[in-house]
Amino acid sequence: MKTDQVINPERIAEGEYEVSFHSVQKRWTRWNRQDLILHFSLKNSPKVLLPAYFQVEWKDDRSFKAGAKSNYYRSYQACFGLAGKYNFSVDDFKGKEVMAKVVNVTKDSDKDDLHLLNQYSKIKKMWVDKDTDKDQIPF
Repeated sequence: MKTDQVINPERIAEGEYEVSFHSVQKRWTRWNRQDLILHFSLKNSPKVLLPAYFQVEWKDDRSFKAGAKSNYYRSYQACFGLAGKYNFSVDDFKGKEVMAKVVNVTKDSDKDDLHLLNQYSKIKKMWVDKDTDKDQIPF
């Protein structure tokens, strides 16, 4: 996907959904920072694309760093197990199906209410729905 390609925001009911990786974008924010945006499609509705936004430190066009307290690092561990690294790739979720908590954005950056037509859904966090492997817990 091209960095400047626009994906129209979708609005669905909040909840937990099974999603699969669709594409990745590197997008400039108004704070002069490049964020990582992963787009996922709903397993039951493949045409519905939902974004997951992450603040990361880019190393190059395909790799980045994410700290242990970052949302990306926590989602990565919930999906793939213990992360023994801080360097990641834009392809980490490629070909993967995960569970996602979907929330609706109803306020703008100034905390003002958005009109219903401007509201959209995004992925808040991700995980894999499976039994916890006790060998992966580091304590």
